[in-house]
Amino acid sequence: MDMDRTARLFLCARCRDQVLLCSHCDRGQQYCSRACSRVSRLERRQETAQRYQSSRCGQLRHAARTARWRERRRSLRHPINKVTHQGCSVAHADAPLPTCDIPSIGEFTIGVDSTTNTGWSTPARSHSQHWYAGAALTGCCLMCDWAGCARAAFAGAALMTIPIELAARIERLYTVERWRVGTIARQLHVHRDTVRRVLREREVVPSDVPLRASLVDPYRSFIRETLEKYPTLTASRLHDMVCERGYAGQASHFRYLVSTMRPRPPAEAYLRLRTLPGEEMQCDWAHFGHLAIGRARRPLMGFVMVLSYSRCVFLHFCLNAQMDSFLRGHVEAFAAYAGLTRIVLYDNLKSVVLERVGDAIRFNPEFLAFAKHCRFEPRPVAIARGNQKGRVERHIDFVRKSFFAGREFTDVADLNAQARQWCEGKAFDRPWPQDDALSVRQAFDVEQPRLLELPAAGYALGQRLEVTVAKTPYVRFDWNDYTVPHTHVRRILSVLADEQRVRIFDGITELANHPRSFDRHQTIEEPAHLQALVEYKRKARARRGCDALAQVVPASTELLQMAAQRGHNLGSITAALLRLLDQYGARALQAGILDAISRDVPHPNAVRLALERARERTGRPPPLALTLPEHVARRDAPMRTHSLASYDRRYDPPKDTDDD
Repeated sequence: MDMDRTARLFLCARCRDQVLLCSHCDRGQQYCSRACSRVSRLERRQETAQRYQSSRCGQLRHAARTARWRERRRSLRHPINKVTHQGCSVAHADAPLPTCDIPSIGEFTIGVDSTTNTGWSTPARSHSQHWYAGAALTGCCLMCDWAGCARAAFAGAALMTIPIELAARIERLYTVERWRVGTIARQLHVHRDTVRRVLREREVVPSDVPLRASLVDPYRSFIRETLEKYPTLTASRLHDMVCERGYAGQASHFRYLVSTMRPRPPAEAYLRLRTLPGEEMQCDWAHFGHLAIGRARRPLMGFVMVLSYSRCVFLHFCLNAQMDSFLRGHVEAFAAYAGLTRIVLYDNLKSVVLERVGDAIRFNPEFLAFAKHCRFEPRPVAIARGNQKGRVERHIDFVRKSFFAGREFTDVADLNAQARQWCEGKAFDRPWPQDDALSVRQAFDVEQPRLLELPAAGYALGQRLEVTVAKTPYVRFDWNDYTVPHTHVRRILSVLADEQRVRIFDGITELANHPRSFDRHQTIEEPAHLQALVEYKRKARARRGCDALAQVVPASTELLQMAAQRGHNLGSITAALLRLLDQYGARALQAGILDAISRDVPHPNAVRLALERARERTGRPPPLALTLPEHVARRDAPMRTHSLASYDRRYDPPKDTDDD
């Protein structure tokens, strides 16, 4: 029996139990049993799988696997019993380990006491690892019974000790051949910890193995000096510069080398800011994608305002981020809070700051007039310092994840109604960040009495701009055309628009009031404007009839083109189609024209025949045209009155004269 063998006392890498191994059984183990090794390996695999699934490549492959699974589900129209490669898990118990009592650290003595080999007592767990490589220790080895060195099975697998020849070979390869630890372990089929243990027991000093020279070594000083002078210089530009100086390496590996040499800015610490109730609020825009409205693609912008003390949030959505929407968001937020704070923080957006050089700020005059009216101080934060208004930045992320994610809505009005309900509900009842015992609603109840009162007079809102009317009575505003009276062509007019209406002024006189369209290339007309132009210019009546017919019944354009190719009178065809439009309606006329085009008969009679067939199938009565007698129609004809000034002139008869 070997009384002077060495031993190692270590802690299991998973359960942190103390384990004793003799030098004959030590092969660099890190776990007390195969169960701990298997569980630890499974945990590492799960962590690796989670990191991979959260990466971009993992998400794409997961989507591909899901698509393939759905395709297989669709292809299987009937349930089929299939055999997969996944088998059932068979429960098996690990082989029992030899048990023994291990005394505490420092109580080992020379010799073996076989009477202590009666059971295993778990020692107290520790967070350090102890090595006893040169002392003869008394205890029970985890792998063998020490006496007679009869090896026990480690979870059913036989273990081998390291022969003296193998240890000598490891030492020779490391000291003479200059092999590295990983190379020795890979070539000799042993664990790298075993190689390190052998080298440590033989007191082999790690040799300074010279590293292989790199192509970038002559240029390291130049790269570091350049990066210190220009920290944001790109790696591609640096690669061009060193290639001009003789570098022959690849660009991909050069980018990695530059990333290791680029100076890193030191981490910056921030103070936690506290504000008084009613002192400050923060405001910002948030972009939530785009909305398709007809042929237009409008950006969906969210106006977010947060009270710095109570964290009460206000949210309003718009289809642009212009000054009118910006000021309207302020007015609605102040109305929702029933007051406003003394200071409002902004970033340097153009609606607030037109120009800034250091601390010299030139505010937007229109916004400055609004701030003067509401009596608050606009305070822009420093450039590229979003942390100075971090409350609104965090609430924008809160709005994206808690409100907007997966939200369905019909239009912007419906989205704003849902946002108002969310702000007054879930966002209002969440815990207050400064004290979990209170809610945001309770904190707002404390802050609201300290807010400034709203001004008595309201602020005139609306987008104002000057437009020029061309020779046609239309005004172009926001990609759409709006009619004006024909008497104001070739003039400069003013447009005042909000989210619902578009009003056109000539000075202080309102010329038109149209509903606003957020579509694109639309024509919004007032019939009175065009009717006045038609009456003023009789020659435009025929052309106006064609345009009106094409706008209501698009198929009429193709019918008129076919009629023109055959030499028919377009004026009479247009007049007949307009009469059919008044009698049957636009939808029925569209179907009748398509039927006539399909029969290759571009004539009003074919259209009328198709309309009559459709009417007879539905059983509707025939339309009756209201025809008035000529003398009745003549009564409505305008009459031009003549001047009555001739009746006021006195008639003086000529005097009789005697020629006698």
